[in-house]
Amino acid sequence: MRPSLRLLVSQGTSEVFNSASKHLQRVITPLVADALRTDGFVVVDGALGSSCADRLVEEMQDIRNTPHMIKNATHLVKDGQTRHLEKDSIWEMDTLSSHWPEVQKLAHMFGRLHTDFTLGTTLNVHLPELCLDSQALKVQWNNGGGGCFPLHFDSDRDLDRRQVTAIVYLNKDWTPKDGGQLRVYPFPSAPVEIEPVFDRMVLFSSPNMLHRVMPSHRPRMCFTVWYSSSCPPAPSISTGALPPSAVAKASASRLLLDHRYRKMLAKAIYADEWAESIRQSHEDSEARTHALETHWKDVGIITRVFRGVLPEVDSLVASSIHTPAGRSTPHSASPPSRTTAPPLHVKWLE
Repeated sequence: MRPSLRLLVSQGTSEVFNSASKHLQRVITPLVADALRTDGFVVVDGALGSSCADRLVEEMQDIRNTPHMIKNATHLVKDGQTRHLEKDSIWEMDTLSSHWPEVQKLAHMFGRLHTDFTLGTTLNVHLPELCLDSQALKVQWNNGGGGCFPLHFDSDRDLDRRQVTAIVYLNKDWTPKDGGQLRVYPFPSAPVEIEPVFDRMVLFSSPNMLHRVMPSHRPRMCFTVWYSSSCPPAPSISTGALPPSAVAKASASRLLLDHRYRKMLAKAIYADEWAESIRQSHEDSEARTHALETHWKDVGIITRVFRGVLPEVDSLVASSIHTPAGRSTPHSASPPSRTTAPPLHVKWLE
């Protein structure tokens, strides 16, 4: 690219990006922050504005045409060894790649997103307990043909300090039959499906929000930014792990308020769906078989220990009903409304 043309592109990118940054500050309102704190997730439509989102679509297609995207893989660790369970239909690239400096020459807007901390600062203003101070960006291309993700959490508060996940979708003219919905599980509330429509942002708790991506039947584009904190985690809302002799007799509410027990109980309640999501996300292989065996072994242990309380937990999930996702007014960012109040005051943000 000639120097004069590169300068024009850079100036155009700056104007569009600066406008998007101001727009983002307006749509991340106290209402958005309250929903993220209370529900663990929130949907923001028209997050960046169409000019910025259109530019990102073009850049995503340019990145896809480079040889630098790699297959997404689930990392399975056992006995000190790591197995990679690849997804044939899903390709990605993050800013830690050695090729990123080269790629961002084609993707000026993504380059700006990588270094700009507007969203992190805005979230800190409304939610100072997050103490966000760093971010990491990944672009992702799903070829369609059923490409999806199994149930998982993005982080573990005891292992890394990712606090908030922000996913922005870049898919025009998306319809429900295209699939590819993000399904979040604000457990013990019922799951919510969110369509991956153009210029929609979904924010959720990285360590505490269980989620998956449903099979996509057409190419699907998005990028993710993880916001992290270097501050030490706050103490759990509970006073600590229960003595082993007390676990079996503990109430559902006592267990569900502790993020450690809550994750275990979610795996047991959604055991069948969890296993099916692993099968849908990966081709048949020794690694997939190992993942399923590990899953069912974990479920067996959890079920035996918590068998007395699981019926009560199951009842809580069944009684907590959400209306369909994606009906929020653009810019209002209200999450899908509940027909009943949440049964517990879960602490989603650490």
